Amino acid sequence: MRNPSISVAFARRVLANAVSAGLDPSQLLRDCQISPRLLRDDSARIPMERYADLQVAARTNNTDAYQRFAKHVNSENHLCDDPRRGRP
Repeated sequence: MRNPSISVAFARRVLANAVSAGLDPSQLLRDCQISPRLLRDDSARIPMERYADLQVAARTNNTDAYQRFAKHVNSENHLCDDPRRGRP
């Protein structure tokens, strides 16, 4: 069975946004069992499940910080935007 994974670049982006919202990136990584060393390797990949855990942890770790995080994320262009609706 194949284990889906994702580039660490996506995890870095989640962490950058989380830091902007006032969350502790070290704690998020510990909670999600992601090695900070792994994030320094541009060619590294992390299991999709760990990436999903990171997103959930960033959202639920601190409600006030998450509101700032969500506002920050929504103010930028992201891959999830739908170009068919005129969004970047």
